[in-house]
Amino acid sequence: MRIDRRITKTQRAIRKSFLDLLSQKKINEITVADITKSADIARSTFYLHYEDVYDLYDQIITNLLNGLTIRFDQLYLASTLASNFKKLMQELINYVVEQKKIFRILFQKDSESKLTTV
Repeated sequence: MRIDRRITKTQRAIRKSFLDLLSQKKINEITVADITKSADIARSTFYLHYEDVYDLYDQIITNLLNGLTIRFDQLYLASTLASNFKKLMQELINYVVEQKKIFRILFQKDSESKLTTV
């Protein structure tokens, strides 16, 4: 089944707007209205994809951690960890660099991120 590019584009705009807002405010200060205004979409469009701000937040974290897990599993299963350690670490570092904006926001000192409280 092919994913509609419009859906992907809308979800990307929502995530970008949310992350931009999260870099400036705490999550409990961000409203759906803030996100929809920034993303230039209707509230109903937001609710087609997410239940609320916290659902969006959870999905971003889940996707981020799944990306790390997938990269780790692909390389770890390819050979023994000792023989593949350098490549494994490089791939994990590359992933973090690719997603650095998200990681930076989630690890901010004053962030209410689940990642900082673990």
